Amino acid sequence: MKLVTKVTSVIAAIAAAAMLASCGSTSSSAPAASTAPAASSGSASVWEWAKVPLSDIGTDDTVIDERFVLDPVTNPLNAEFAAVAGKAKFKTEDLGTALYLQNKGASNLGNIKDVFQAQFEVVVAAPAKVTLTISGNGDATPARCMAVFAPDGTVLAQVDNKGQDAKEELVFDAAAAGAYKINASGMRIYGVRVE
Repeated sequence: MKLVTKVTSVIAAIAAAAMLASCGSTSSSAPAASTAPAASSGSASVWEWAKVPLSDIGTDDTVIDERFVLDPVTNPLNAEFAAVAGKAKFKTEDLGTALYLQNKGASNLGNIKDVFQAQFEVVVAAPAKVTLTISGNGDATPARCMAVFAPDGTVLAQVDNKGQDAKEELVFDAAAAGAYKINASGMRIYGVRVE
């Protein structure tokens, strides 16, 4: 009789544990766990890479022969960050994972509108502030440069002679809705924030 009582108690305990474990954990309406960072971005649209993502730009140089939009971490402002032209890849180094544009630049700020390794585009639906987190590749030479162009071709922000010693932020105001071109040579882009 004691054996039957012990077996019955064990079965009841297993059944109760199974019921508690299944409660809410397999519901199809429960939100999936997210690996994205906690939403400290408020109302900002954010692109950043904690590791090399599975995407159209792989770990080897990729020729960007048609425009494609990169996936955001969060995008309440319905902005876009797209690869447009040139050659780029994702690469992880000491400063983190970045869109990487090689060391061999062939540009300077005088000709970067026409000569660049990669061109990206930030598209905003309304006026916004855009922050690019960047660093250079290799040593600091004029070939390590980046410029941002308004839809009318006006230069809004630029950086030249950037080495790889530290990250910095390149900030510009997207004063109107539209596509803002980013031409870069010998640079890394770690993140994009639109707010």
